[in-house]
Amino acid sequence: AVVRARGRLARVDLRLAPRLRHEEGEIVGRLNAPFDPESPGRPGEMWYLISSRWFEKWSDISSGADSKFPELPTIDNSPLVDSSGSLRIGLCDRADYRVITKGAWRALRAWYGGSPEL
Repeated sequence: AVVRARGRLARVDLRLAPRLRHEEGEIVGRLNAPFDPESPGRPGEMWYLISSRWFEKWSDISSGADSKFPELPTIDNSPLVDSSGSLRIGLCDRADYRVITKGAWRALRAWYGGSPEL
């Protein structure tokens, strides 16, 4: 089990997407954690924002809910920022964005690319 876990993490570091989409879901699921604004973690712990539209599409595909297995575009967080690159005012958690751990962001960005990093 330890060897398998290390192999999965090495795939992130090497930017090698898993062979099967459900493996992506397993890896990101292990790297991610629910965000609680009342208890956001230890000092220095980083969380990232990712577009809900992209994340939901990825979740459907990686869970097998989308039987067509379409290719995903790069992560596009541009709807979350204004023309100056600042976060847009009025964004809503889950409707517009998801909060994910640094490890989950690293994995998804390694496999799909994309920006901006938020």
